[in-house]
Amino acid sequence: MIFQAQSRMIFGLQGEDADTVARELASLTFDPKRIKEEIYVSRFGADDYAEVQRIRRWLDTKTNREELLAYLTDKDPYGV
Repeated sequence: MIFQAQSRMIFGLQGEDADTVARELASLTFDPKRIKEEIYVSRFGADDYAEVQRIRRWLDTKTNREELLAYLTDKDPYGV
């Protein structure tokens, strides 16, 4: 889950509430890979994202990776 403050009201807290919020915010970790994965899952859907990952792993094993990608992205790979 991505945390996004809706206002700066939390910074107006005092005493025990402020300590609780500060500890909670400090415990959050930033994992850029996880955030990217969440973005891709929301764009592609979980099933399509899993399939794209599988294809990517397969492409990474090929010596002609660039040619395969060119074929896949060419609107008319046969030039007809």
